[in-house]
Amino acid sequence: MKMKTKTRNHGWYLLWGVLALVSFCFLSCKDDDKSEEQQPFDPTKPVLISDFTPKEGGMGTRLVVYGDNFGNDVSRVKVTIGGKAANLIGVKNQSLHCFVPSQAFNGDIEVTILDENGEEIAYAEAEEKFAYQKKMLVTTLAGETYENNTKWDVKDGPFDDCGGFDNANWMVLDPIDSDKLYVCGANKSHRVLDLANKTVGTISFPSPVGTSSINAISFSKKGELIVVKDYAKTDQPATFFFLVRVGFKRLLKVLLPVALVQLASIL
Repeated sequence: MKMKTKTRNHGWYLLWGVLALVSFCFLSCKDDDKSEEQQPFDPTKPVLISDFTPKEGGMGTRLVVYGDNFGNDVSRVKVTIGGKAANLIGVKNQSLHCFVPSQAFNGDIEVTILDENGEEIAYAEAEEKFAYQKKMLVTTLAGETYENNTKWDVKDGPFDDCGGFDNANWMVLDPIDSDKLYVCGANKSHRVLDLANKTVGTISFPSPVGTSSINAISFSKKGELIVVKDYAKTDQPATFFFLVRVGFKRLLKVLLPVALVQLASIL
């Protein structure tokens, strides 16, 4: 009985020894991998980009770039895709994670290492290009939505502080200045959006046009603003031409409905 007990104990010792050796090797390899991932940038070695995934996508796609010598400091690494700065969310020595920026059309992937002053000290570019896919996005250009749409604050100002667009039923771009978008508000306010400066203004027309009963606005080939009013009677002026460059203060000509029909028939 003693002989069997001793042999059994030796078997357990051997088993525990093998498990300890395997665990040591596993932890040692894991520590080596961890230390490799957390290594800082080495200025004596080049920065390399070996691959990336996914190969295609649109704005906001999470991109993983593989390579070597990226370092481990997010503040010292800059990634651009298609010439646009990407939002870097994590970096290890051999991989980094970022989000694809908007308008990264040409797909070039570039990784730049910076010093403490933000100056470039190393650079790498992927041989393969990321296939950027355009996406149709619906968003708010200007103005705000009011609760229950019962009260509107109309004011001039930047896109994010210009009130609302009440009863906007017609829009047209200035053919001479394509940065100007005109919005007709029928019996409400009429607005002009400056797309370059991202501001909104309010348009007012002199008598006899005023601001009410305006059905549509458009432009002539000469760049004259055409204002069309809605009247129940046909003997009142209905179409007005303004010079945009003097702030709609100069009324060029007025057409009666009959005259407008005759003009259309001639054209």
